[in-house]
Amino acid sequence: MPTSNLLEVGNDGRLFDSYTALGQAFVKARLADTAEVRIGRQLQNSLLLRSTRTRAVPDTYSGMSGVLTPLAGLRVYGAYYDSWRPRSSAHFEKFRTESTAAGVASAIDYVALVGASYGSGPVSVTLEYLNSHNYLSKMGMVGAYSIGLEASTLKLSSGVFTSRDAGQLFVCGAERELDCTGTKRIENQGTGVYLDADWKRGNFTFGAAVAKFDGYWIEDNFATNGARTGSLIQDHGTNPFPTAAALGPDLSNNGETVGSLRVAYDWKAYVTGLRTAFKYAHGTGAKSSNLVNAARGNESYREFDVTYAVPAVKNMSVRYIYMGYESSIDGYATTATIKGMPRKEWDQHRLYVDYSYRF
Repeated sequence: MPTSNLLEVGNDGRLFDSYTALGQAFVKARLADTAEVRIGRQLQNSLLLRSTRTRAVPDTYSGMSGVLTPLAGLRVYGAYYDSWRPRSSAHFEKFRTESTAAGVASAIDYVALVGASYGSGPVSVTLEYLNSHNYLSKMGMVGAYSIGLEASTLKLSSGVFTSRDAGQLFVCGAERELDCTGTKRIENQGTGVYLDADWKRGNFTFGAAVAKFDGYWIEDNFATNGARTGSLIQDHGTNPFPTAAALGPDLSNNGETVGSLRVAYDWKAYVTGLRTAFKYAHGTGAKSSNLVNAARGNESYREFDVTYAVPAVKNMSVRYIYMGYESSIDGYATTATIKGMPRKEWDQHRLYVDYSYRF
């Protein structure tokens, strides 16, 4: 079956061989070291909105962004975007929800965000608010504290995030992982909190985290109908939880509790440029979001990551990632489901070769 995950799909059902796109093109203005403004096509990287980098070309946003640093350690920032180019499309288009039902509006006028971060010594705090006009609003706050131990470092962090319906575009089908029927206007009040610990000693890094959700926390993954193809292209969305999966289900269902463990090792003492990492997450107690039924679910995610920076070729690296997922739903009637937790298993293997050249 043709898919738009890599290339666009034509109206005849065939994949295009390739495409060209000018992803980044912006004007930057700076005032000393205290302020900077960018206008045009650009990457975005903040707490609630990041450019997805799971393809050769990341998705980019069109609009303006700015950052102000009035005091040492304090950073105030904001952005306003009215269109975007998904990672597998050649065109900048309006943001849309995932609704494709006839007669249901899905175009989002703009996406705007404002935030502030402060860091001093071992303490750091970030607060951000995002609004997808007439669709969804989100807020997030994270704090971290680093502790220097003998020959090691321990970083403790915590975060709280909300995801709320914010207008007429939030209908059934606008977010396909919500449990509902029809195309009516619905409500969603999702909240997620997490605790995380990250311990680094020598070349080893160990981490553990736990997250708890009340209501369905939405990643705000946008879509577009595709001006040339008419096909639905979806973005993965931005998930700030340390328990999240890099790909696939969000692990942020209503009522779910998710725990995760991770370990990473830098093999530089034996093989220069080689690093490995493993992560495992398991969620329990998930419930349907906008329907009342007896469905209760469990899910697990595992990831193995190998990166090798080739010493013989400057700025070249090879990366292999294995991702696996499985879930089960118990105590459900024939028609009961948890859309955010598909009852299936899948495995993916991905290989990336990156090379950068500066001139």
